[in-house]
Amino acid sequence: MDSLVKSLGALVTPEVAGKLAKFLGIDAGLVDKAVKILSALAVGSMARKASTPEGAAAAFQGLPQKEDPGLLSSMMSAFKGEIPDQTAADKMQSMFGGGANSMISALGKKLGFDLAPLAGLIAPMVSQHLGKAAKEQGMDAGGFAKMLQQGSDEFHKDPANAEVAGFAREAMAVGDGAEALRSRFTPHELEEVHIAPMAAYCLVAKASPSGIKGSMDEMNAAHKVSVELLKDVAPISLLGTVFGGGLTSEEVAELKREVEAEERLVETIRAGTAVVKSKAPGEVETFRRLVNDVARNVAEASKEGGFLGFGGRKVSDKEKVAMERVAAALA
Repeated sequence: MDSLVKSLGALVTPEVAGKLAKFLGIDAGLVDKAVKILSALAVGSMARKASTPEGAAAAFQGLPQKEDPGLLSSMMSAFKGEIPDQTAADKMQSMFGGGANSMISALGKKLGFDLAPLAGLIAPMVSQHLGKAAKEQGMDAGGFAKMLQQGSDEFHKDPANAEVAGFAREAMAVGDGAEALRSRFTPHELEEVHIAPMAAYCLVAKASPSGIKGSMDEMNAAHKVSVELLKDVAPISLLGTVFGGGLTSEEVAELKREVEAEERLVETIRAGTAVVKSKAPGEVETFRRLVNDVARNVAEASKEGGFLGFGGRKVSDKEKVAMERVAAALA
């Protein structure tokens, strides 16, 4: 019988690994290695969380109670404006802890590619597999915790797993540092910093609606800016621990409320800036550049006022005003 970690690593078949490799622009062997590391990290992180009765209960209760709806269904729900019970960010934090983004970032730097998309895919698959195993074996919280601990111990004791186990241990150490840093901020402060770029995105996108294709172009432009600017950010830093894994369901709900009033979007940017200036001053310029660049790239993503793709202006007057409001809120 395969070990717990190996069974999780096998969830991504060679065929799927090949498709992921093509999508990510990397070698399939690297995808396989990353999946194994993420599986070991998931089991190790959850085993540590479940080492106390309270943690075991939380980990057990966090297991999915129904089958994941899948990527396509989740995307359709998002287009309808529906808020999911759990986003990919929720699942990653539930599995890897509050330092999830820092852990994934640190691993990505070592492996040489952006690991966040793969981690976002693996987290729900692992949760589903663990939930199914617990249900089939009739486990309670204590039994689930025992399975995790035995699985982690067995994997780390096998000399054949030394390299992967080393990656997982280093990532967990980074997670510990990130958790310690996050404790200096309130949950609300972390939320304000995290949703500020999306507030800028919404403010500019609302200024001059661009239709479905234009909206997709704007979303892609915002994402591209985030990935490019944050790739060199230290994993154990405010920006390193906040960004990288998408919005949680609570943040999505808050942003949806704020979209109804533009001034609330501006206030979120202003509040996020104040947090960074007061508690992480060394990161304020990167934060400002991130939010400003998101606003600019969204404005430039699609032409306004043209016909069938011809003519029109790259940035409309209303978008310019929105960009100026973003810049003022970052001052």
